Amino acid sequence: MRVRGIWPLIGIMSSVTAIVVLASTAVMYDTALSEERSRLLQYVQSEARLMEAVASFDQEFSKDFPSGSYGATLSQIKEAYRQQRVANERGEVTMARIEDDNIVFVLSHRKNRLSTPHAMPVSTQLAEPMRRALAGESGTLIGLDYRGVKVVAAYEHVDRLDMGLVAKIDVQDLRSSITTPVIAVVIISMASVFSGAMFFFYISLRPILESVRVDIQSLKNRIGERLTTWTHFSHHFLPLSLVLLAAFLAIALIHNQQSRDYLLQTDSTKASKISESFAAELGKIGADLYIFGNSSVLERYLASQSSAETADLEKFFALFVTAREAYDQIRLLDMSGREVARVNRVKGGEPLLVPEEQLQDKSDRYYFKQAVKLGRSEIFVSRMDLNIEQGAIEVPYKPMLRYAIPVFDAGGEKRGVIVINYLAGTLIKDIRSRLRDVGSSGFLLDHFGNWLISDDPLREWSFMFDGKYSFPNRFPLAWREIIETNRKQISTGNGIFSVVTVDPMPESNLLSARENPTDPEGYAAKTWYIVVYREASELGILAEFEQHWIIFIVILLLGSVATMGGWRYARLTSATALSEQKLTEQILLSLDEHEVRLKAIIDNSPGLISMRRTSGEIVLANSSYEDFYFPQGETWIGKTLLDVLPDSEAKLYSECDQEVLALDKPLEFEEALSRIDGTSRDHMTVRFPVKLPKGTVIGVCSISRDVTDYNLEQALLHRAEKMNAVGQLAGGIAHDFNNLLGIILGNLEMISKTSENSDFIDACLHATQRGANLVRQLSGFTRHQKTQKESTDINGVIRNVDRLIAHSLASEIDLDYKLEDQIWLTQVDHGGLEDALINMAFNARDAMSDGGSLTIETTNVVLDSDACLLAPELTAGDYVLLKVSDTGSGIPPEIREHILEPFFTTKPEGQGTGLGLSTINQLMSTCNGGLVLHSEVNVGTSFHLYFPRFNEESV
Repeated sequence: MRVRGIWPLIGIMSSVTAIVVLASTAVMYDTALSEERSRLLQYVQSEARLMEAVASFDQEFSKDFPSGSYGATLSQIKEAYRQQRVANERGEVTMARIEDDNIVFVLSHRKNRLSTPHAMPVSTQLAEPMRRALAGESGTLIGLDYRGVKVVAAYEHVDRLDMGLVAKIDVQDLRSSITTPVIAVVIISMASVFSGAMFFFYISLRPILESVRVDIQSLKNRIGERLTTWTHFSHHFLPLSLVLLAAFLAIALIHNQQSRDYLLQTDSTKASKISESFAAELGKIGADLYIFGNSSVLERYLASQSSAETADLEKFFALFVTAREAYDQIRLLDMSGREVARVNRVKGGEPLLVPEEQLQDKSDRYYFKQAVKLGRSEIFVSRMDLNIEQGAIEVPYKPMLRYAIPVFDAGGEKRGVIVINYLAGTLIKDIRSRLRDVGSSGFLLDHFGNWLISDDPLREWSFMFDGKYSFPNRFPLAWREIIETNRKQISTGNGIFSVVTVDPMPESNLLSARENPTDPEGYAAKTWYIVVYREASELGILAEFEQHWIIFIVILLLGSVATMGGWRYARLTSATALSEQKLTEQILLSLDEHEVRLKAIIDNSPGLISMRRTSGEIVLANSSYEDFYFPQGETWIGKTLLDVLPDSEAKLYSECDQEVLALDKPLEFEEALSRIDGTSRDHMTVRFPVKLPKGTVIGVCSISRDVTDYNLEQALLHRAEKMNAVGQLAGGIAHDFNNLLGIILGNLEMISKTSENSDFIDACLHATQRGANLVRQLSGFTRHQKTQKESTDINGVIRNVDRLIAHSLASEIDLDYKLEDQIWLTQVDHGGLEDALINMAFNARDAMSDGGSLTIETTNVVLDSDACLLAPELTAGDYVLLKVSDTGSGIPPEIREHILEPFFTTKPEGQGTGLGLSTINQLMSTCNGGLVLHSEVNVGTSFHLYFPRFNEESV
């Protein structure tokens, strides 16, 4: 008996096992991700503190280092990583700083190797962890690094070095560490399921089925009696499933709304607390100004203005500079704007009493002009901006607030202005940290909507530079609601904004300059806005799914299994009563399958297939066709060519379609088709009319096959065949000509012994030897001459041909050698290498007709996989680099790719054979080396020859 009952059993057990494995894998991955984030954050924070300690020490004791204490610290950090051998093979540590709007990497330590990645602009979408580190942030994220690879990264700012430090691991590597145990669990589980099902089936179930087989006929007779019951079941099963699904969705929506309300309430509460902290800090400044304006020390100074009273006033200011860490300067200006007394904060927080000769005139500063107009107890508060020194924004950035209050003597006469420069950097850092804890995007804006704190560091302080970025530009609707209403939460299409305002002088009985009628230039602070922003996607049902996706998937899988099982069960029980309906369904299903198969064939065809009606409307386009013209996935169906193509191309397509319709036969031709990105590919296209069975033409179908690569391969094959024929011809000529030259050379040598015309004989001998040298080059190129590779010291070969090269160069050309002392040995044809050096020297001489310099260098290099991209024939390993460089006329780009071809020369006829550089290429091929050419017109040419290192011990 052929029994199929085992497969449903295996299917059910496999489904349950898959659910368990899926849930376990998700938990394992989340756990591994959390642990890796925590580990990386601890590592990067400890490394940053260690670097700051080293920097602090160097600033004190390494000032005499050639590049200063900063350079001493960097050299120690690099050396520490260079000596580090026990490192995470999967991880990477990078350091970088900002120079001229670029992220400049100092080092990258990956797989026990040090390297320096290329610099990239700060505005790049890559290197997100490093961007946050350079912005002074600390934390972890999953994003793209400078390679464009998705990583789990921890970032930290090294304050004393003003650098960013990032430790990261590729997400793919992290997943790989989980893949192996998951695969093992899946294999073991599936093996257990299969063996258990087989054991259960053959030991227990099969005997039962055998005994039941005799009762199958009677069971079929009873099916008719139970048909009504099963039909009733099938009618009610689906509605019940829909009711359960609706209930589940209702619960999910209610839970989502509650979560949304909770998040928004939390945002408002935290924003309010941040505002209170902000306001409390600002209130202390106003209180200090009130103390200054009414102090007896100031009153005595205004009364006498003696040097003793001035010194007391400076000491009074110094007490506040010492007590308030954020006070950068306190100064007293007279009514003309001249500084009378000033105390600065210096390194270490100590106050500095500025000597009288260093006091400055501040009459042109906006804070003096505004404050001197105020009355008693009125305070001017400036907007928050970056400190400017000597006409330029100070770097690193110093966010600054300026508070000013007019002072009056005992007679009520206004005598000057007291100004406090408040360093807002610590306050900004504290607000940024609090906003980060909110768990969504948080902003600090001034009353114009300028970014003081943003989720993107590039937007911050934009109003001090180009002014391109502002909150009103990014969220215009939200900004209009903020300034026109007093609502604490504003909802737009972008999301929901929780807004709390901060007054410059909160909870104070002092009048603020913001209440004064005039501030035409907008220097005064009117109000600040703390905004917590949540995107609409964070508050929708999709966000709920992302947070509890495991539960959703498990419920979906169980519901799907139950629904499909119940539906299948109902269909089986009603099979007899619905035989006619089943036959109809099978016919429809067959038609659907036919359509699906046809669509699968068309969509998976590598060619571009489309069909258009005679009116031009597109009715069919396979996926290859749509991807070719619309990489973003937009469909063509229902559009005309004029809707989707430029007018010129659409007109060309339409004319071709009309030609096919007019001829009423297929047309085959080759054409160049342009993608939407502008690239062009060669295609062989067949267009033919589409007809109904009665012969009515309803449209045109086109099928295009990409032949770009085929055409390229044919061209390369033709070129290879031509070069092979040239090589065979040259080899045959060289062999025969060499025999003739041998006879001529021997006879000339015999004649030279007896002839008196030695000059003519010597000229003939020289010409014959030159011909023999040309034959030897031809033989070497066509492999008719065997090369003898041997262990070679390249420096020794260079010294052997030194005299010949020096004599061949004009006096206007300087010859310079830079040879590494401990050069590695390499295995190469000794004579071929000498010829190569001489050929390159002669070419350099010809390129420097007006003089110049020729440099020959040797060095040991180690190439990694990235460096091997210089030449396709190179592989990672140890090489001896021979570099021959000149300052001649260079090689134009249009002939650069041909100079290594045999018989190709740019010299006049009779002055070159075109074999010199081709034999060099042949030499590098025989020793498994690589040749890289660098040349620039009117700058010079440099040949880089990479010879593999020869290790005698391995031989």
